[in-house]
Amino acid sequence: MSRIKSKTFFLTGGIDTLSPHIGIEPGRLIGGLNIWQEGDVIGYLRAKGYEALDGHPAPSSYPDNEDKETARALITEVPGEDGVLGTCRYAGDQYAWRNDTGGATAKMFKSTSSGWSEVVPGETINFVSGVTAFVAGETLSGGASSETATIERVILQSGAWDGSAIGYIVISSASGAFSNPETITSVSGSATSSSTNEAITLQPDGNYDIIVFNFYGSTNLRKIYWTNGVDTAYMFNGSVIVPIRVAGMETDKPTHLAAHLSRLFLSYPGGSVQRSTVKDPLTFSALLGAGEMTTGSEVVSINVLGKSTLVFLCQNSDSIWMLQGTSETDWDFSQYSDTVGAKANTVEGVNNLVFLMGNKFTTLQASQKFGDFVDNALDEGLAKFIENRVPVASVSVLNKSQYRLFFDDGFITCVTFNKNKPTTGTILEYGFKTTCAWSTIENGIEYIYAGADDGFVYQLDSGDSFNGNNITGFIRMPYYAYDALRHNKHFLKMILELDGPASLTSNTTLALSCDFDYGTPNIPGSRSYNYNIVGGGAFWGDGVWGEFVYDAPIIDRACTDIDGIAENMSTHIGFISKNDEQFNMQAITVDYTVLGRVR
Repeated sequence: MSRIKSKTFFLTGGIDTLSPHIGIEPGRLIGGLNIWQEGDVIGYLRAKGYEALDGHPAPSSYPDNEDKETARALITEVPGEDGVLGTCRYAGDQYAWRNDTGGATAKMFKSTSSGWSEVVPGETINFVSGVTAFVAGETLSGGASSETATIERVILQSGAWDGSAIGYIVISSASGAFSNPETITSVSGSATSSSTNEAITLQPDGNYDIIVFNFYGSTNLRKIYWTNGVDTAYMFNGSVIVPIRVAGMETDKPTHLAAHLSRLFLSYPGGSVQRSTVKDPLTFSALLGAGEMTTGSEVVSINVLGKSTLVFLCQNSDSIWMLQGTSETDWDFSQYSDTVGAKANTVEGVNNLVFLMGNKFTTLQASQKFGDFVDNALDEGLAKFIENRVPVASVSVLNKSQYRLFFDDGFITCVTFNKNKPTTGTILEYGFKTTCAWSTIENGIEYIYAGADDGFVYQLDSGDSFNGNNITGFIRMPYYAYDALRHNKHFLKMILELDGPASLTSNTTLALSCDFDYGTPNIPGSRSYNYNIVGGGAFWGDGVWGEFVYDAPIIDRACTDIDGIAENMSTHIGFISKNDEQFNMQAITVDYTVLGRVR
């Protein structure tokens, strides 16, 4: 009788869609869904849940499952039509942009305890021949029209307050239409209007790039800044929307932005990059220190790398430009590469940029060993899956050392890093199509959000269900010959090592299926089914599934019998989970005997 052998391997390394099965290390996967790794933690963890939000209490804040569903029913989508255009968190509240019903304009909304509330824009009035400066909070008066309004913000575009000042004023509570031209005054200011008061209108559609930043030093002066490619840039301070107009730009519709060295940088189609005056992100006057650079290529992202470098990544494999130095006196703006670039909507990171070039993940990071910087292609295990998919958004999840890339078909790739090196790549599917995403750390807590095609904003990694639905997923190992190529084995038992909560309730089900000899259907004891790398109905609908038997009282090991004779075996573990805490599938042990040589 053959001696029973045991083989244990840790579950780590992620999905490999490129390598031949014989070359894939045990523990890596040839398929998987809704699992990931976190930093240096060994094992595949079930993905965390997500839940819709609008300012009502979060469903996950209730311990009772029925109360969770009652709370969930109160949450509504962002008003309007089509998908969410952009979303961000600011001063403890969530903000979102969506096209208005009819699609003629877009609107901005704030989450409140009673749901989404529109942020109503004010108006602007242009001026020339400014003699003395206006002050926010004062009343603006028209000399001929006798109309009045409250001054919210004053932006000087050129000249000086000596009779040559040109700019515009953001106003609210206007009593009527100011005349054009007329003398306009306040307690402090005086100028001549060069327009009547015009409503600030947010243009529809667009691809939103949003930052929250403090240019002014004081702790309470963080503000939202955004671009979208269809409108001017904007600033929002919690109450007032301020258009950021760059004088001299024939088409003032910037696509991307970044805050660097107390300046706001804006990129435009064709490669123009404008920078603001120091500590004044609303002023782009050359007389006050603003300026322009050009890359000659379409910029798809602007990112700070290290302490004093601003990186401009251009589309596809076009080019990368870098601005190095601390001020205009020592800046060096030069091309880093003319062969490396990035796909739009894929760039993330702070000290280690990650992006997609073609269908390969690539990093750009500071390096002392190889010069100033080094770019490296990462593991290509997900290359086949990424091919022909269109990225729409990306986020960094710093507390889990993850980079997540969202595609227009609803799938997400999740790359995990350990000490700045990628360790795994896995696939997620939430059940909605992401249209935008955003993440931030506030008071030590990380928040991750996704806007969806259904009009909802979802908080990711929140709760233990997919917005009240099951979290369904699986892992599938490669066909492995257990150190005895060209020999048949009799596979007897599999043991799954788990790390999770004290108990998994009946809300979580784990099940097993096996394929032998690359899915040959006529092997005695074979359990096989039509496999799709991204799951779908075939996963649970086909095949023979074995039940796991759990150790008690603490579930840390799940065992099942196997009865198959073959040269190699691929193991599939599926799960359905809801309202249970996250669990980690850490290792697998298989008992088997080695039989005769395959003839």
